[in-house]
Amino acid sequence: MKKLAFISLLLLSSAAISNPKMNVLPSLEWQKNELEMKVHDKLQRGTGVILGHEHFFVDVEIVTNTPETPNFSIPLNPAPQGSNGGVNGKDGNTLDMSDDAEMAKSDEEKKTKSDAEIKFTNDVPETDYGESIVFSRLGMEAPLIDDFNDFSPSGKILLTMGDSSKDKMNQMKEDFSKEKEKLVEQIKKLKDATKAKPSMIEQMWKYNTSIDIFKNISEINISVRLPNDIAMDERVRIEGLIKSIKLGVNDITPNFKFSYTINVPQKEDVISKGDFLKALSSVSNIIAIVLGVLLIGFVGNRLISRFFELNSASQAGGNFTMQSDKSESDDESGAGEMISAGGGSGDGLAGVHSLNGIERFKVFANNTPQEAILLVKKWIAQDSKSGHAALRALVQQIDNSALADVFKMLSEPEKATWRDLLNKPLTANELSIANDFISNQIVQSVILPSVIEDPNTYDLLLKLNADMINQIYEKDPYIVSLVLNALSESFIAEVLSSCEPETVDQILMSSVIIQESEVRDNQARIKEVLSQYVESKSKLPFVEKLYDILPNVSSAVERSIFNTLKQNINVEEFTQLSQKNFPSELVRELPTKFLKESLATYDLGKKVSLLFAMDENERMYYLDLFAPDGTKARDLMQIEFESVERDEMRKSKILAGRDDSWRDFVKFVRTRITKEKDEKTEIENLVHTWALDLYGSGETQTELKVA
Repeated sequence: MKKLAFISLLLLSSAAISNPKMNVLPSLEWQKNELEMKVHDKLQRGTGVILGHEHFFVDVEIVTNTPETPNFSIPLNPAPQGSNGGVNGKDGNTLDMSDDAEMAKSDEEKKTKSDAEIKFTNDVPETDYGESIVFSRLGMEAPLIDDFNDFSPSGKILLTMGDSSKDKMNQMKEDFSKEKEKLVEQIKKLKDATKAKPSMIEQMWKYNTSIDIFKNISEINISVRLPNDIAMDERVRIEGLIKSIKLGVNDITPNFKFSYTINVPQKEDVISKGDFLKALSSVSNIIAIVLGVLLIGFVGNRLISRFFELNSASQAGGNFTMQSDKSESDDESGAGEMISAGGGSGDGLAGVHSLNGIERFKVFANNTPQEAILLVKKWIAQDSKSGHAALRALVQQIDNSALADVFKMLSEPEKATWRDLLNKPLTANELSIANDFISNQIVQSVILPSVIEDPNTYDLLLKLNADMINQIYEKDPYIVSLVLNALSESFIAEVLSSCEPETVDQILMSSVIIQESEVRDNQARIKEVLSQYVESKSKLPFVEKLYDILPNVSSAVERSIFNTLKQNINVEEFTQLSQKNFPSELVRELPTKFLKESLATYDLGKKVSLLFAMDENERMYYLDLFAPDGTKARDLMQIEFESVERDEMRKSKILAGRDDSWRDFVKFVRTRITKEKDEKTEIENLVHTWALDLYGSGETQTELKVA
């Protein structure tokens, strides 16, 4: 009986597995992902048809509930009272275990009946009962029957062997009753067991129903991002059309969210190659003529411009001749006016105002060479664009032989500064502006000439600062009065602002009584005193080479070069050099925003090599700046690092080129610093503080302007 039930269940399970409609559904999460993909595809196609382009984005999210656990012990349709039970409550499709009980009962009755039948045997009975002697002789067992009406419920005839067997008969009845009760109880249990248990197919159906995605959907959220150039009235219509798309989600109303954040690139009319060639061939002759005319005009313009540039000096000389072609009386009156205005000899200066910039400088240098040298020194010290342009214009338009006297009076640092400006010639427009600047500067020098005529004294004045003036005043107040008469108004105001009120009164009282002649006559004394306070160091040839090799060395060599330069140049020059070649040791101290943008825009391959070769702490510092943990940039860098770890050859190459990777990054940072505007002041202050700390002084050097 048990084997039969097991075989039946096995056959039902096999049937369910072989039938695709009876298979177990996938997990709820897989069903949700599949439904999201189908809804997304349908929305994608529908929105594309509505908009007519693919410049949109659709995102679908399905939220589900936790599925309920079904009760597998209770059938869906319990069998009615008195029926045998079954899968569908119908007797025809049941697996009734009571049949086995009936069959067992039938077999038992048959056995009992067979036992009651008369048996014929050739054996002689062991016991002689007397009355059965006749039957014994015939080979039959025929015991006496006390009562033919005494039958058992099972149909067996109870025979007695005399009065002494009544007790046995009663015992047999009692045993039979007990056996009958046990059998009835077992039959009842079998019926109850088979009656309440659902089939395997029904249990499988219950499980599939409990994890069905459509019975567990809580809500559907759909986000649609559309182009931002759609008109407001058109947006309402488009949203309505998108919402009307049938998604097939079991009558669940999705939650739509629309946003207009996508920039649509402008469509350009694309002309096929054949159409372009056809249109070009129709106007080829006209284009050829126009291009020829433009080419001739361009070449001619360049030749003419070059001609005027090369002959500007001769044209200016001719103009000077014509302007100077006056009567002797006019020349004499003009010379007198110049002498009275300039306070100098005035020889040959009458024609200065009629010359262009470069010719005016030639005349100025020939007549007053000391003033010309002081003017050049002033341009070098000012470090302004106009001054630099003037210095470049001199070299570009005047022969070296004419500038030889000027070069002789310049110090080595001044020559080096001038030489650094000659990397690029001025254009015609820039040359014209520079010549105007030179003319104005010469006119100012003629009208208000400098009282300092010695170039060396002039150099010392340029290197003064307010603190030095205060120190000199404590020992020699008269020299300070002379110096203030030779300095510019802005610097005088700065000096007075740094002094005590009592000292200011004394300086002013002593300075206002100084005559210009006193300043001129005491230049030697001024030079002697100032030389004690102003440090003057000339550059050695190899020091100048260090300027050139500094941008191309490693960080260790760079530090040694800075230490060497510190011993051979003053702090102002050192700071200017450091501003042009930002120290690599200060890269980590750059403003966070600037350093983050530098790392983000740096080449990915170089960035991976740079960071991979660093120590762990340093690498994490730079990574946290531009690629914080959890961002896509951080994930990308981790993937690149893992790729390097797997490639031993690449890993060894990166580690061996650690210094080169750092040097390349420092060059990149220096280039960005030259173009930086927002953080420029902060970066300059950083370098300035570093330079002062290196020199062991926190004082700043004030830029001076000599009158």
